[in-house]
Amino acid sequence: MSVARDLIELSKLRVLRLAALTASIVGIGTACFIRKITARDPDMWWHLSVGNWIVQNRAFPHNGIFSATAANRPWRAYSWGYEVLLSRAYDWFSFVGMGVFGTALTIAVAVVVFVMLQKISGRFWVALSLSAIVCISFLFNVAPRPLFFSVILFTITLALLFEAQRSGQVRLLYWLPLVMWFWANLHIQFIYGIGIVGLFAGINLLQRLAVSWRIYPEFLTAPVFPSAQPFVVLACCIAASCVGPYSFRLYRVVFEYSTSAIIYRTLIEFQALSFNYFNQYLELLLGIGGFFDLGWQKKLHC
Repeated sequence: MSVARDLIELSKLRVLRLAALTASIVGIGTACFIRKITARDPDMWWHLSVGNWIVQNRAFPHNGIFSATAANRPWRAYSWGYEVLLSRAYDWFSFVGMGVFGTALTIAVAVVVFVMLQKISGRFWVALSLSAIVCISFLFNVAPRPLFFSVILFTITLALLFEAQRSGQVRLLYWLPLVMWFWANLHIQFIYGIGIVGLFAGINLLQRLAVSWRIYPEFLTAPVFPSAQPFVVLACCIAASCVGPYSFRLYRVVFEYSTSAIIYRTLIEFQALSFNYFNQYLELLLGIGGFFDLGWQKKLHC
């Protein structure tokens, strides 16, 4: 009887968790679809035009074809994968297709964030609560642009690195080049993924050097991987990011953006928080909470 009662309670708990997760996903999707964020965002129309041009011409633009002042200047559609998907959604289902595409992308962000938090914490309700706070803090600030693919793939990259570090399974890192290949053909911010993999490899090397020099502090966990393996993965990630219509030239775009002052004045994600909206305080609290959690740890996981 005790075993049967435990099974019933476990089934009820699973049903409750499934209901809570479903309600959260439906709520996010409904809010996104009703607000028509995708169709109301002016940027969507040039993304749509680029996607249509790529499909119609079966080629990729190398200059500013939609610009009145820079039509002959070099330009690369570094979000071409997103733009082709948006183009197909609009071509097949018109405005509704755009709304469904944006809603699906928004839901994907929420689901990936929840799965990563669940994997890290091992606690369903903590993960669901934190993912809800994360979604409220930024998910409806901007339209489901290519940036959302960067959020998804950055989260997946972090999850793979965390899990590989925790378990010591280097084979988890072998998925990263595939992630970078998708990312580089969806959004220019794949460079953040390359950066974090490089940071992971560099810290692992420093850990190994500190251990060999016997200056490794006790409050840090022991290094997990040999020095060379993460750098091999990093090299494969860089190579994979060059597999696409623009190959290594994407890195030239990254350099040009990093040295352009106007980019930092116009793109929201590059600007400091203005604290004019409630959700920006949530972003600040999330950052503070992350640093507090690191400080609370007896052992720091590098």
